Amino acid sequence: MADFAVVLTYKDVFGYSSPHEIIDLLKGISPETLLLTLGKTSASLLAGTNSLQIFNSYTSSYTNHHFRTEILKIDFRLRSNSHNVLFNEKSNFHFLKMVVENYAFLNEHTLEDDSEILEINFFRVYLLINQAIYDSNNSNFLKGIPAEHFLEFAQILMMKKTIVEQQETDFFSDFLKIKAQLHYFFLEDNELLNQFYKLHGITNPDLWIFEIFRILTLANNYNNNAFYVEDDHWIADYCDGILVNKIIGKTPVNDIELKLNSLYKKDSKYYVLNWSNFGQHLFYKITYQLYELYKKKYDSQLKFDAYKSLISDKVSEKIVFRKAVERSFGRKGTFISYGCESFLGFPDCYLRYNNFVCIFEFKDNELSREFLSNESYQFAKTFIDDRFILNTANGKEKRKGISQLVKVIESLNENIQKVDPILLSKYKKTSVEIVPILVVSESMFSQPAVESYLTKEFTKIKPSNTDFRNINDLVMVNVSTLIHYFLNAEKPDFLPILKIYLDKKKRLTAKGMVPDFPSIDNIPYRKIEKAKQLVEMARELPICDIDLDEQLRKVRETRNK
Repeated sequence: MADFAVVLTYKDVFGYSSPHEIIDLLKGISPETLLLTLGKTSASLLAGTNSLQIFNSYTSSYTNHHFRTEILKIDFRLRSNSHNVLFNEKSNFHFLKMVVENYAFLNEHTLEDDSEILEINFFRVYLLINQAIYDSNNSNFLKGIPAEHFLEFAQILMMKKTIVEQQETDFFSDFLKIKAQLHYFFLEDNELLNQFYKLHGITNPDLWIFEIFRILTLANNYNNNAFYVEDDHWIADYCDGILVNKIIGKTPVNDIELKLNSLYKKDSKYYVLNWSNFGQHLFYKITYQLYELYKKKYDSQLKFDAYKSLISDKVSEKIVFRKAVERSFGRKGTFISYGCESFLGFPDCYLRYNNFVCIFEFKDNELSREFLSNESYQFAKTFIDDRFILNTANGKEKRKGISQLVKVIESLNENIQKVDPILLSKYKKTSVEIVPILVVSESMFSQPAVESYLTKEFTKIKPSNTDFRNINDLVMVNVSTLIHYFLNAEKPDFLPILKIYLDKKKRLTAKGMVPDFPSIDNIPYRKIEKAKQLVEMARELPICDIDLDEQLRKVRETRNK
């Protein structure tokens, strides 16, 4: 999940405007070196490496000595506030675009030895690009935010400026989502799924998807952001089709074109220039090809957005969300229900352990281009309210998010015996504790500032006259957080984490202009390697008639022949 960040600019660090143009600073540096450095930076950011660590890893003793004043100023600003960043995906993308467009010019003027200017000018250009992107020309930016919501929405408005549309990615979640989509078709339409496998020559589906995942997780080793593929490997043709090499020197380069071509090929090796774009395009292509087969078979007029809505309901909610809850709350004796015929407006999930009741609503919302570009407080608030409080489209009010949770709590107060008859046979209703939880799929919506705002709004409308002992503060968690938890945790049991987090929220006192709102992601737990759990997930979500062990046996036999 992306954190709140204050992006440093050239003026922020040095206190004056640069006397040089960007292209003049880049002149003399090998454009290939710049491409590979930007690819390494992208992998570092994805791996969660902070700007100070990246900066130190790129700064040689020569640069430290000969450009000491500038290096110390950058270092000081990065150390002075934990929210200050130099490197970020948005600027990295724009830097990459500039190099691709000016590749021929830069290549022509590359010095025989560019090492003396490479590092310092890389930093200078990065700061200038930050300045071009993040210096707001809107004199009303952050104005008009009421005092009640200022701390939250100041962070939200600044945070979304750093987000690249469709940029945020999580390979573990994406892996599970694609696996779940294939599992859905395996259960509901095996014929269509086999068409997809035949189209790609896939004979061992589980091994195929694990190979995709293996390549993507190379991003965790950001010192080696390259991979080699045999010419006859199934992914070689795909990789050759998304090379930036074919658009190098084109002016201007379309943003979409650059996102779709995220690999650079050199000496038979593929260098990933942007891991998020590479992974998202690969997963997007799988989803889109399944959509085309579905459309051809069932509805020739079906739009892709309508197909995504279907997948959101049948796959994201019914498989991914439910699997994440079941595996994360693994304590013996936990009762989970997803429906009750006599209960109108049942939550997406009802979970109880002893007298501790969690009610979940799952929201698979996406960001819009307008949300990211519009700097208005009112627009951002309306966008969030429509998805998590009350939607008033077409003149009709429809409960969303926290309003749904309020309705569920009111209904449970009257009908909990229908949903969970065992509960009242063991505990008095007045001893029951309720925890309202919103699970989201978009990282922006699980940001602590967004949760803080919605928690305040929930407090205003939560029922005050129920028979329950306590209705806790709202908790927001990303489904990716739950996926990472059950893959990492030594003994998955999310309840203690939930209780610790609720206690932290009660004790919070927001301080300063940029308060550190609590995040459930920061609650520590004992971890183990993910490999075993990934294999278990593969077995729980079959995607073909041949089980994983049989697929492995077939491959070994083929290799031994």
